[in-house]
Amino acid sequence: MPRLLILEGNTPDLALSAQKELGRTAAQGFAESLKAEAPNLQCEVAAPYFDGFDPDAYDLAAYDGMVVTGSGVGWSAEDERARPFWDMFERAFAAGTPSFGSCWGMQTAAVALGGEAKAGPNGVERAFARSVRPVGNHPMMAGRREAFDVLCMHRDDVTRAPEGAMVTATNDHTAIQAFAYDQGGVSFWGVQYHPEIWLKEVAHWISRPGDAWSEAEAAKAKALLRVADDPAQNAFLAVKFGVNMDILDRPYHRTELRNWLRAKVCAD
Repeated sequence: MPRLLILEGNTPDLALSAQKELGRTAAQGFAESLKAEAPNLQCEVAAPYFDGFDPDAYDLAAYDGMVVTGSGVGWSAEDERARPFWDMFERAFAAGTPSFGSCWGMQTAAVALGGEAKAGPNGVERAFARSVRPVGNHPMMAGRREAFDVLCMHRDDVTRAPEGAMVTATNDHTAIQAFAYDQGGVSFWGVQYHPEIWLKEVAHWISRPGDAWSEAEAAKAKALLRVADDPAQNAFLAVKFGVNMDILDRPYHRTELRNWLRAKVCAD
């Protein structure tokens, strides 16, 4: 039975908010999406920003993979406060354990591997990453169309990929939407967007106190919740807000997770 360690990227207050509003934390949501693709996975959760976290309690060599979630923290992946995640990535790399990261997970991995993550030059990419295009022919993107939309929410970008990494997806807003690093016994695949989430998470993010930038954003959050609850009955709203089949087809939306599991975790 493949065994994964999932690192919760959020602080306790953010994780509690998600648990209250969505019924699950980011790590729990990631586990659900991964198990939808590989039901026999054994997923364990660790939370580096929670009191009592002890990195020495986890033997990364004993896991078949490590995953790092997104995060709503107010600091960048280059901030010293991100060190617990750099350290866990370094442990995974040293153990030869394949890892995957989404958003914050990709950014902290990039820094740990010598790349750069800063505020994106085009500002926040909010709710949807539009017309994401695969670069090259990397197995991470197997099954993706020439351009696709996906759920996202980020202020920072990986502004410089680690030396030796392969950029595997891009769009007009964010130059590095995904990258892979496979060399020297180190394996990391990451995406800036969120193939693991659903519309409810996006609605939660854009309606958080302090983050509802306008009445239009608040209305959008409510509309997305209605589409999430019943896409067929709210088809007009889905069209209005661009919730297309790239997103509504949930197995297709999880493409990169499925490809990573097949290539790196469940290959045997």
